[in-house]
Amino acid sequence: MREPEHHHLPAWVRRAFGQARPILADQLDALTGDARTQFERGIDDITSRINEGKFSQAFNYPQLILHGQELYRQQRREQAEAARAQRSLESARRRVQEALRDGAGRLTPEISARLNKSLRAAMRRETELFFESILREDRSVLELINANYTFVNEKLAHLRYGPYITPVV
Repeated sequence: MREPEHHHLPAWVRRAFGQARPILADQLDALTGDARTQFERGIDDITSRINEGKFSQAFNYPQLILHGQELYRQQRREQAEAARAQRSLESARRRVQEALRDGAGRLTPEISARLNKSLRAAMRRETELFFESILREDRSVLELINANYTFVNEKLAHLRYGPYITPVV
């Protein structure tokens, strides 16, 4: 942080800066990113004006300190919101994993018997065709989750969607 360097700096301006300096330095250390850059610009602006002989700018130190406190509070709110979003995402991932584990444990012997080798191969091929189509057509990765279509053969269609599905060729 630059100090005011005017050759006729009044004592009251030096005192004002001396009182504000540790507070401004602590605030500057606590801030990151754009908030830090914005706060540095405010400090530099006041310092430059004082160096130009506009000593009354020293009265703006308290306002600058309040501005730094607000920037810090805003930064903390944004960090808390990002942490909440991260926790929410992790929670959703855990719920999906638990649901998948629970679903796999609920397979009846009849369904297990129907999942023979050819059906497993059809499921693998379905996934391959679906993924290839997304890559080939340069679609968004989000479509892996949100797509309203899939690729199935007749056997797989009957297993997943029942006997009332008519395959599209």
